[in-house]
Amino acid sequence: PISAAAPTGVDVSHFQPRDQQSVEPFSVLFVGYFRHPPNVDAVLQLGRTIFPRLKEQHPSATLTIVGAHPPPDVRALAADSAIRVLGYVDDVRDYYRTHAVLAAPIRSGAGTRVKILEAMAAGVPVVSTTIGAEGIHCQSGIDILIADDPEGFARELGTILTSPAYAQSIALAARQLVSTRYDWDAIVGNLEQLYFEYLREKRQPSRPTD
Repeated sequence: PISAAAPTGVDVSHFQPRDQQSVEPFSVLFVGYFRHPPNVDAVLQLGRTIFPRLKEQHPSATLTIVGAHPPPDVRALAADSAIRVLGYVDDVRDYYRTHAVLAAPIRSGAGTRVKILEAMAAGVPVVSTTIGAEGIHCQSGIDILIADDPEGFARELGTILTSPAYAQSIALAARQLVSTRYDWDAIVGNLEQLYFEYLREKRQPSRPTD
């Protein structure tokens, strides 16, 4: 079994860190493919429950929702003038460049969330649930912020939005994590090394038994 040596990865060179001057203050981003039910659940939780709590403390906050095939209940979130539902976009990097934080309040499903790795590679700080960060060797308060209830999630978003230096330290640590552990070059190198180790074991002559 070698699957642990080949986790989901991201092309770090494709997601270059952004110029901080391009970041819109108090801008929250959600990215997800909406034919995947956990993404629909997450963005509805964000738009209906978490974002209103954030706006109570930070009235200028905005939320941009990016992803193909948003259903009617997701599009309905745009009834709030502070929320944009864009659907499919040609290049998600344009939105990583301009948004202050990626929100990933995932509550169900399994597997590594590539959008979190992409955001980290692009230098965007991430606030996620424990489930959302599953499979990523990250540490809350170091290279990501983790919160599992709406109040805590809104509070952590507020922390990123109001603390640029802290947000930048999270983003830098996250990019370092992705570069060393989840870049495809690193993954392929680890996998190649493991193949050679197994081949060496197979080629060793077996010891005679008594």
